Amino acid sequence: MPNYIEPTEVMSPRRYWTLLVVIDPGDADEMALCVGRWEDEPCLGMRWNGTKANPLGNPQSRGIPTWFIIGGKNGRDYANAIIESLSPEKKKIVRHFIPK
Repeated sequence: MPNYIEPTEVMSPRRYWTLLVVIDPGDADEMALCVGRWEDEPCLGMRWNGTKANPLGNPQSRGIPTWFIIGGKNGRDYANAIIESLSPEKKKIVRHFIPK
């Protein structure tokens, strides 16, 4: 069991966010990447996993681990750049939810 909250357990911000699939979970003190829905639109989410000293990771809000959302019309170019940098296998999974 890791000393941090695993990306599959991070479900916030709950009001607008739904986690669909973790693409790259990373390890302690590494980045995690996922696909989710923000206000019902598919998008990428990123976060730094925690450590034993800081199990919440980053970002977090009021002591609750959250995802940083990369989406919307202003974030589309950033999301596409990240998607294009993925391995073919991971890119195929993401493109299932976020077509070009």
